[in-house]
Amino acid sequence: MSLSRSRSTGRTLRLMLVVLATFSLVAAACGGSGGSEDAASDSVSTATDDSADSDGDSSESTEDSEDSGDAGGSGDGEASPLDAFLGVPSFDPSDQAASEAQFAEEERKRQEAIATCMRAEGFEYTPQDPSEFAFFGGDEDIEWGSEEWVRTFGYGVTTQSFSQSEVGPELIGYDDSQFRDDDGPVDPNFEYMQSLSEPEQEAYQLALYGQEPEFDPETMTDEEINAIFQDFEFGGCQNQASEEGDFGKQQAFYQEFGDQINEMYEAMEEDPRVLDAQAKIEACVVDKGVEYIPEEDAYEYFEEQLEPIRSNTYQQFETDPLAEEDAAAMSDEEIEEFYDNLPQPEVSDEDKAILGELQQEEIASAVAAFECGGGFSNQFELFNELRVEYEQRFMDENAAALEAFAAAN
Repeated sequence: MSLSRSRSTGRTLRLMLVVLATFSLVAAACGGSGGSEDAASDSVSTATDDSADSDGDSSESTEDSEDSGDAGGSGDGEASPLDAFLGVPSFDPSDQAASEAQFAEEERKRQEAIATCMRAEGFEYTPQDPSEFAFFGGDEDIEWGSEEWVRTFGYGVTTQSFSQSEVGPELIGYDDSQFRDDDGPVDPNFEYMQSLSEPEQEAYQLALYGQEPEFDPETMTDEEINAIFQDFEFGGCQNQASEEGDFGKQQAFYQEFGDQINEMYEAMEEDPRVLDAQAKIEACVVDKGVEYIPEEDAYEYFEEQLEPIRSNTYQQFETDPLAEEDAAAMSDEEIEEFYDNLPQPEVSDEDKAILGELQQEEIASAVAAFECGGGFSNQFELFNELRVEYEQRFMDENAAALEAFAAAN
């Protein structure tokens, strides 16, 4: 029986757009002059010009986007009008190295901003090395979303839910060697923070992260908790650094226009071209004799079956094995040694057999969909074409509001 539903056929577009938006957000620092107020105003004028509408000449539209701060640059097809407006480079799935470099550059600037802010608060802060941050799950030598990645990891659900040390060499897990290696990445500020007195540590944490919102999950509803977070103004140097420069401009943009952008995405999901492409992929997969699991449904589908395995594997860690009274009588070194010597989680042989079957099912479905033209990399050209078209329409219809936003930001 197929797992697809009538409204699920267009949601691969949402998945892809989320990835595009994520890369646009973290890549703000590479937008050239696009972050300046004049360039932002120019990009609005260019993007909303009648000669650059969705029925106009595509090469002219692309040239205009490139002139607006050099923010375009996705490998194939036109550049995103919103990326050009916000002054960020468009994500190119064919060049993962460039995307990682964009992320690293933005994070490097953010870390420097945190250090400047913390010094102003009277504390030391060593910027963390962005190269130590994980970018995508899976083997870093395999390009994410490529055919090799799909054939190795499927959709990346069952194959990336447990570490390699937990599942053993016969199954597929994520690389956890950096977490087990004493020479792995560490926070360069940990030793400094430990040298502070307890009141100073509290002040350090407050300066870095700001005051956290107070709520009681036992007595408050989800709606009440969400309302607190929605209205709460986060402080601290971490948050301040994220609000500065191009990244802050992007956050402000999605706060003001987020609802309209979501409506635009929903309309794109129902575009006949998307529905037709997804229907053909599903029919092709079924013809192969493989159960069709839409990529956007894969997480929920497999996660439900993984939950018993996860519960069995980590049940010993659900409560702290060290009693408070015992910990009170131990030194920090003794406590650290206690936790270091605890048995490490490992998937049981019975659960490994179940996990192995799930991984085979996931990879078979993902590979069949890829061979039928599905998957992020296969559909990027169509999705990018639609994205440019819908974004241009949004910018044409909201030209005055966007000009006002550019002037204010």
